[in-house]
Amino acid sequence: MPERLNPQPKVLFEQVKYRNEDIAHAGISLINHFAKYSEIMGTREWTITAMQMVSDIRDQSPKALVFPARGINVIFSGFPQTLEARTLDTGVIFSAKEPRFDFVEQTKGLRPWELDVTEKAAIAIALEMNEVYRLRFVRNPLTLVFPKNEYGEVRVVDARLLGKS
Repeated sequence: MPERLNPQPKVLFEQVKYRNEDIAHAGISLINHFAKYSEIMGTREWTITAMQMVSDIRDQSPKALVFPARGINVIFSGFPQTLEARTLDTGVIFSAKEPRFDFVEQTKGLRPWELDVTEKAAIAIALEMNEVYRLRFVRNPLTLVFPKNEYGEVRVVDARLLGKS
């Protein structure tokens, strides 16, 4: 009886083509909501920085952009160029990290009630963005992620086929 050979594990790469305009629209909405409704000092200046964010989104720039305010920094990750490896039964798939907004509290010099107001405003706006724009809501740390299946077209390619015409 012939010996059965173990098949080579597959190495797959995920390719994502994002809809940049949809991401820019949702990002501008988030920044505008914070600037108008949070009453957090410093958010009014965010509208200027938002124009840089739109440009970075159109270019799919990997650089992060920080929106600072009293008690909180909102950080747009850009389009991370690092890959996450996930193990499958048949091999491994390398997946693109999704762009996201991270909400980072800055507690230094704030009174407890100011921290409470900042946290409640951030959570309320994040929940609205989750509901309206279908951004994935993560609680700890507070993060809004642009799901690639909602904001892009995902294609999985066998690594052996990359670079072949």
